[in-house]
Order: sequence, then C-alpha cells, then structure tokens
Amino acid sequence: MEADRVFQRNSVVAVRELVAGYQREASLKDAELRALVGDSYRDVLASADAIGSIATQCQRAQKILEEVSGLVSAQETGGGDEASTSASGGSNVPQSLEGDRYDDYYELASDVKAIVDSQEAIYSYMDNAQFLSAAVRHLEAVALYKRTAPAVKSKGVFPFLGHAWPGIKGLDTEVYEKAK
Repeated sequence: MEADRVFQRNSVVAVRELVAGYQREASLKDAELRALVGDSYRDVLASADAIGSIATQCQRAQKILEEVSGLVSAQETGGGDEASTSASGGSNVPQSLEGDRYDDYYELASDVKAIVDSQEAIYSYMDNAQFLSAAVRHLEAVALYKRTAPAVKSKGVFPFLGHAWPGIKGLDTEVYEKAK
C-alpha cells in the first residue's frame, strides 16, 4: 500500500496498528531467519550484500564491454575520430576530468584516500598507545592536505575530503598532547 492511501483511508490509530503489525511481522521473519541460519546469520547478510555488489559490478562491466565493443567497431570501420568523441561522451570519466591527465587525477585520488584513511589510522595508533606514530600520521595528513586541497577545490572533485578533513584536523591537540 502506498503511504498516502493508508493515511487517506485509515485513522491515525489504525495506521499505528498497521505499523505495529508490520513491525511484529518483521521481527518474526527476522527471528525465523536467525533460526534457519543459526550462527551464520551475519554471514548470510554479508553474502546477500556481496551478491548485490557483484550484480552491480557485473552490470558496470557489461556496460563497459559494450562501450569498448562499439569503440573497436568504430575504429575498424575507419571512424577513429567518431570513436574518440563517443568515448569522451560515453565513458565513465566524469565531465570535469576530461581533458586533464589521468595520472594527475590518479595521484590526487591517492592523496585524498591517504588523507581520509588517516583518521582511522590515527585512532588505531592511539588505541594501541603508539602516540608518536599517531602524531607522525597526523603530520603526514596535514602536509598532504595542504598540497592536495587547492587542486581538489579548483577541479571540483572528491567532495568527501571537505567532509572528512574537520574530523582529522580536530585530532591535532589530542594527538600532539599525548605524543609529548
């Protein structure tokens, strides 16, 4: 049932009863699934997620293979220029990356990943009382950010860096105090 129809046809009390019934059903199904799979309940959920991910990756691979096939066909028929224009319009490379060197973006992406991964690494070092290592990793992240942030902003890519950086930057006092 669509939510709008449920609210149009039923009172609030009836809707609450429906919700409670659905929640009971969901709990029963959850318990039934747990009973069926026993200790491997989490494994089943992880497997379902993995299967969904594999299906998505297969669809992407199929699309890429179709594009490559089209490009090869165009190249074989002598349409080299058409193939390159269709490649830029139909590729998986975002429009903002076209015309720039792939290596530059690869390096930039590697730096962004290193910065984003730093927060987890710093926490890990701190949990293991490796405060000097945490401070070194934080300094590396700061240096990488100073080098990388202007390029990220000017190219308009990797917006997650802007969200992740305050969390990493916020660790500086704690990391350096414990490293003393």
